Amino acid sequence: MTQRGHGTYRRILWLHVLLGLTLVGSGIPAMIWGGYIPLYEAFQTRNWEKADCNVLYSDYKVSTVESYFDDDGGRLMQQTEYKLNIDYEYEWDELFYTSNRYNLKDFVFTSEDTVKRIVGRFPAGEKVVCYVNSRTPNQAVLTMIKFQWVTLVIIFMVGLWTIGGIVLIFFGFSNHERSSY
Repeated sequence: MTQRGHGTYRRILWLHVLLGLTLVGSGIPAMIWGGYIPLYEAFQTRNWEKADCNVLYSDYKVSTVESYFDDDGGRLMQQTEYKLNIDYEYEWDELFYTSNRYNLKDFVFTSEDTVKRIVGRFPAGEKVVCYVNSRTPNQAVLTMIKFQWVTLVIIFMVGLWTIGGIVLIFFGFSNHERSSY
């Protein structure tokens, strides 16, 4: 192989490796956050048991966050965030517990209407159903995260993306090894 041909081949090798690393580097986090974490949380609560809960306090907290820039001039924008603040108590094995978890995720909402609707579903003084981890009864939530089939699709598609990156890296290095002889 001529020197010029070898340099072109080397660029193609690094293109394969760079593209492969990009696919793997973006695929693994996407698979974890978009697939495995929601799937794990849905399965983690599937055996939690229902309990009667008494809502002690139900409101939300408003905060303004100056965290992002707009597309036009790069100026600082303000975003209003809403966080649920629902306290409830429940009895489990003749012991009383309190919790403030809406579900396993610690949501921050950007829609005041959504938060008002949730607070309306759990007004103070109301008896509601909550879900208790019978193994660790100090863990309870008001709603459970439901399993969604789209999560498996995300895992599968991003898994293929990641495997494609690994194949590109392997293909690039294996062809480089053969051309060295």
